[in-house]
Amino acid sequence: MFNYYLTYALLLFLRTYLLICMESADYTTGMSRNPGCLVSPLSSFRNHYLYRMEKHRCGWCLGDPLYEAYHDNEWGVPVTGDRKLFEFLLLETFQAGLSWITILRKRENFRKAFDGFDPVKIAGYGPDKIEALLGDAGIVRNRLKVKGSVTNARAFLSVQKEFGSFSAYYWGFSDGKPIRNQVT
Repeated sequence: MFNYYLTYALLLFLRTYLLICMESADYTTGMSRNPGCLVSPLSSFRNHYLYRMEKHRCGWCLGDPLYEAYHDNEWGVPVTGDRKLFEFLLLETFQAGLSWITILRKRENFRKAFDGFDPVKIAGYGPDKIEALLGDAGIVRNRLKVKGSVTNARAFLSVQKEFGSFSAYYWGFSDGKPIRNQVT
């Protein structure tokens, strides 16, 4: 039922978004649930109840506003919507062998080229659309990855049909909860 590209992309996705999953900071309480984005109290002689939220970012994202925004808003945040899961699955497929920032910089081009990451439309792509995608300088133009995205869309739809949603299948591996690893 599943092919190599879907399995590989799913494993990359699991590694990136589930196994190291950390929730984002809660800026309403001043507390952090994300070790990657800590919120710390500011000592103040004027008002010891005043808190200032300081983000502590991982070194891999520093210096690039796009990467920092991804780190602060998306990295490690659990995803449950099928459309968003498919988006990351497709992007992870294209990321194989490249840096994630390369894919992030092309993300909006991918969104436009791949019909807003609609798996139904992508599953229907034929040879003409594949050739058009291979001519699109805004995306990664690798024939195997482009064809794999069509095959993955078809497999994604099969999973949706079998399990009711891709999210139910995906989160079924961890009983619907993120796996939180302790980093020391």
